[in-house]
Amino acid sequence: MPPSTMVAVPSARSSQGMGPTTTSDKRGGYTIQPWSPRGAPGRFSVFKDELLECMRTAEPQIPQAVLLGPPTAEQLVLEFPKATSDELTDLLRERMVVFQIENTALWDLARPSIVLTGAYEAIDRAHLKTNFMHGDLRDGYGFYGWLQKNQPQTPSLTKSAL
Repeated sequence: MPPSTMVAVPSARSSQGMGPTTTSDKRGGYTIQPWSPRGAPGRFSVFKDELLECMRTAEPQIPQAVLLGPPTAEQLVLEFPKATSDELTDLLRERMVVFQIENTALWDLARPSIVLTGAYEAIDRAHLKTNFMHGDLRDGYGFYGWLQKNQPQTPSLTKSAL
């Protein structure tokens, strides 16, 4: 389920010196076929399968957990029950930086395959720009949720489905 607000927001910490912020186009021979969500909404499951395979074979690999959303303070409290508030804040910042890199890589992998041409092209492009783009960051998680949102009877991605 996509968040109500964009998760690709500037971090208080710089990503400089952390290496590339996007995944290269090395997909091990796998590709995502062009897909028009408005023209062929029933094809989401094929898109999802192709995306998951491209994520698996990307270099560096994009973990499927990025499709579950950004890290939360609640998750960290459960994972590190003895951590102090300051330690949890630092951990959340570190994990959010990693998530944003993976989230942008997800966008970079998925977005080129989505065909927006048609009657709603201008509306869709404006929606993508407003909701899933912030500077050099892209919200692949939110974009994936947007694509999935109106699909006929598509089960949502859960940790057990990963």
